[in-house]
Amino acid sequence: MKIIGLRSSNIVTFDGAAVIVPNGQLISNEVINWTLSDQKRRIEIIIGVAYESDAKLVMRLLNEILGKQNGVVQDPIPYVFLSRLGESSIEFTLLFWIGDYIQDKIITSGVLLTILEEFEKHGIKIPYPQQDVHLVTGIKRFDENTFDSVKPNSVKT
Repeated sequence: MKIIGLRSSNIVTFDGAAVIVPNGQLISNEVINWTLSDQKRRIEIIIGVAYESDAKLVMRLLNEILGKQNGVVQDPIPYVFLSRLGESSIEFTLLFWIGDYIQDKIITSGVLLTILEEFEKHGIKIPYPQQDVHLVTGIKRFDENTFDSVKPNSVKT
């Protein structure tokens, strides 16, 4: 909140944009203040690994990374879940808290960079999306008589 005026208030977003909000909306609508109680924020990262990966090893590595990463608070404790068996990958969800919401991008970037480094050390691959294409061979060629049964009948007048 930058300025509270008689008719409207000026709010500056995290991206630096100024938003003018009529005070009537502030009074009649729900207002979420992310910084009122403290600076802590919860971060969620979803990451997929190849199906050939050892899921227990991946979970152990992710937990170790969250336990050592600067900026990640340990109370509440970070969690790693195997959350989904996707089309191209085994997906894990990391839930953790940071102590300073302003540092969220820096801390998240640090976590992701460390994940990439640890995965490379242990030969764990992050897969590209995959689709199987099945080609059928030996299809009979069609000629002009193939579709005679579906041609519309001629109308006689």
